Amino acid sequence: MKILSISALFVLLTLSFNASSEKVEIESRSHTTADGVTHVQKLALELTDLEATPKFDPSKEVVPISIKEAINLATVLYTQKTQRDEFALGNISLNRFPHYKYRDKWFYQIEVIGNPFKGEPSVLLAVLLNGKVVMSVADGT
Repeated sequence: MKILSISALFVLLTLSFNASSEKVEIESRSHTTADGVTHVQKLALELTDLEATPKFDPSKEVVPISIKEAINLATVLYTQKTQRDEFALGNISLNRFPHYKYRDKWFYQIEVIGNPFKGEPSVLLAVLLNGKVVMSVADGT
C-alpha cells in the first residue's frame, strides 16, 4: 500500500517588477513530501491586469468574486491548460498583494494538487478580483 503524504503549502510571497516587460511576478514556494523536492513556482501577472483589479477592503466590503466563482475560474483554466480532468484542490486563500503600491488589491491563491505518482506536480493559480486567472510556472524543479 502506497501512502501519499502532501505537506501543507508553505507560501512565501514576494513581488518583483520587470519594467521592460511590464510584468509583476509573485513567487510562491511549496514543498511536496512525496518526492522530497522543493518546487518554486512563479505567478507572472501583466501590470495592466494588476492595475485593472479593483481595490478591495475586506473590513468594509464583500469580496467581488466568491470562493466558488474563483474555484470555477481556476479549474476551468487548469483543465484547459493541462488536459487533466481529475485533480484535488489544496489550500485556497485570499491574499493581499505584497507590494506597498498594490496593498489595496487582493487575489485568491488556489492550489491544485497533482498526482506525483503520475508525474503531475501541484500548481498554483491566482484569481484576481476582476476574474483574470493566471497559472503558475515551475522554476528550478
